[in-house]
Amino acid sequence: MIDPHEIKKQTDQLEDKLNGMTNSAEANSFPILKKIPVQLARSIDGDTSDFLLNGETIRVRYLLIDTPETVQPGVSVQPFGKEASDRTKGLLENASVIEIMFDRGDQKEKTIDRKPRTLVYVFVDGKLVQDILVREGLARIAYVSESNTTYLEQLTASENIARSQGVGIWSLKGYVTERGFN
Repeated sequence: MIDPHEIKKQTDQLEDKLNGMTNSAEANSFPILKKIPVQLARSIDGDTSDFLLNGETIRVRYLLIDTPETVQPGVSVQPFGKEASDRTKGLLENASVIEIMFDRGDQKEKTIDRKPRTLVYVFVDGKLVQDILVREGLARIAYVSESNTTYLEQLTASENIARSQGVGIWSLKGYVTERGFN
């Protein structure tokens, strides 16, 4: 009898080979809900960075948040985008320890127009970067999937405070929408 789990495993391995990711950090199945030390390779914008993990560079997308755009082709720099990018870069460059953590859901974003980014929580010196950005009004909660919600309650509380205080993105009436930023 054919084991469906073995077929799935072999299919995933074949996809990794076809994507040129065999023997790379990105081909691994990472531990769930465990902090993994990384080094900063490059800060891209407020919610995307490149990190070194096991000698490989991985591009990560910060789980549960969205910051205004600064580098997206065809999109002008949005209000508070530079501030979010600068804040993320400063947090990462000044950290003694940077760690990432995978949640229970997908470890890769689903995309057809570019190489998928790895989905993680990012910590600097033990503090959740997503929470700092949301609390300071530089990010909104977004892209919530039911299996990636470990820090959703914490982020929601921080977003409610930032919104009620009218800081950052919340200072511009009608700027933050369910789909992003106007």
